[in-house]
Amino acid sequence: MALIAALRPGPLPKVSSLVQITNEGLLDPWGKITTDGARLFYLDRTGSHWTLMQVPASGGEAQPFPEPSQNIRVVDIAPDRGELLSFTFYGRSRDLPLSLTPVVGGPPRRVGNIVADDAVFSSDGRRIFYTGPDGIYSCALDGSQVQRLVALPDRSTDPQWSRDGNRLRFTLGDPEASTSSIWEVSANGSHLHPVNLHLPEPGSACCGRWSTDGRYFFFTVFHEGLHTLWAIRDRPRAWLSKPRAPVELTFGPAHYGGLVTTDNPTRVFVWSGSEQREMARYSPASGRVLPLLPGVRSHVGSLSPDGAWLTYAAGGELWRSAADGSSRQHLGSGFAPIMRVEWSPDAKSILFRTLDTANAERFFMVSADGGPATEISMGSGHNEPVWSSDAGTIVFAKWAEGSVTRAQSGIFLFDLRSSRITKIADSEDLIHPSFSPDGRFLAAITNFDSNPSQPTRVMLLDTRRHHWTEIAHGRLVNPVEWSKDSKTFYYQDILADGQPAFRYSTATNESDPFVDFASLLRAGYVRCSLLSFAPDGALVVSLVRNEVNIYRLELDLP
Repeated sequence: MALIAALRPGPLPKVSSLVQITNEGLLDPWGKITTDGARLFYLDRTGSHWTLMQVPASGGEAQPFPEPSQNIRVVDIAPDRGELLSFTFYGRSRDLPLSLTPVVGGPPRRVGNIVADDAVFSSDGRRIFYTGPDGIYSCALDGSQVQRLVALPDRSTDPQWSRDGNRLRFTLGDPEASTSSIWEVSANGSHLHPVNLHLPEPGSACCGRWSTDGRYFFFTVFHEGLHTLWAIRDRPRAWLSKPRAPVELTFGPAHYGGLVTTDNPTRVFVWSGSEQREMARYSPASGRVLPLLPGVRSHVGSLSPDGAWLTYAAGGELWRSAADGSSRQHLGSGFAPIMRVEWSPDAKSILFRTLDTANAERFFMVSADGGPATEISMGSGHNEPVWSSDAGTIVFAKWAEGSVTRAQSGIFLFDLRSSRITKIADSEDLIHPSFSPDGRFLAAITNFDSNPSQPTRVMLLDTRRHHWTEIAHGRLVNPVEWSKDSKTFYYQDILADGQPAFRYSTATNESDPFVDFASLLRAGYVRCSLLSFAPDGALVVSLVRNEVNIYRLELDLP
């Protein structure tokens, strides 16, 4: 009878209550949530910068952390709760300088010359364990006595110790499959293995945390475009024949993530919400913002070369309409969520990118009149392929990450007729290519991730002279588009004040300010990206509002 009782399904973990802690809605999940018991620390994104915030754990008014508060990312707090492990940064990137920041505020103190993606204190607070491009390392608090705990095939994040300090779990990325999973290693570097979370469906798992009593392990799953929180009983009794299944704690439509535990095992804090994106027409003179597609919830679209037609995505469906939203035509469905679309220069085809449940990218081409979509395979490591000036060629960038070395990175041409791939000379570490309509020039930018402390450079290739020239630089530059006559190139610095856009003249070799979005940022948008121009000259923009806040979850954990 005792055996039957032990095997009988018992009560499941569940959320018993949810209380909202913050209200400003500007939290950036990249910044993590950290607590010293009395306060919660997190990052707000406000236009061109990030602000480290603090709020009472019981709720109340959020305040900026004492100086320095801008562009400081906190990832852990010391066991004695006296110092924060932190990174200074210019934009969301990797290989950041690691520092210790006093909890009461004050200048951060560099941890030697250590750069990392993420970090955590040891259980006794005497050492720091940090993640690098090829493994997990540890060092003394001053950055000395560096030791490698374990070698890994790719980058890892979210290191977390078990309650007894004998096991370290972390998130391991797989850039080839664009997914992630949770792994474990012993404190002495042995027994490296993936953690079997017994998920009922595949998905990207990350960001694990043990409950403070060590009985449960919490983690986040990204599946079908949604982040949800899960709990699984850690190390069920070995004599049970069937492992305890994980339990989904949260459900859509809002995302949930960033779980941080407290001294009370049944109380945790999370972020919840989502970014609200829209495509709009914007007139800087009047300040008016009008939806590009009234009645349609889509932030992924592209105008045809003549500006008369618009193709847009709604989930896994592709549509075409006139530029004013009329004459809508269904082009295809049944795809994973579509993240980017682009017309070919001859307006006969549409290239689009999807992102499936495992966070893996796929690329397709479809006729502008509809019909079956053709998948395009350019190998691994490419980023946002776009059309070249020749409708028979696609240009794409291969980033130096994962198994792709800097020498293998660069900008490539993919011939649709022969499937031949050709690398453009001297293009290593360049991304986001953009051909002028006449094919004379190719613009690209330097990879911000390769050296985030340096300005992003805008490079221009003269295809006749086969020579690259730097034409501009900024904090984090995004290319926008070329004018129809190929004489002007537009680009935007999304981390400069006002997120300004500029125009470069090929005739004068000079850039001048074109427009900024300071007024929209003051109105509550956190990102304003210039996409293109409507036939009447209005700006077509992508606008983002953040609606992400911190919540306290009370849990029933049987």
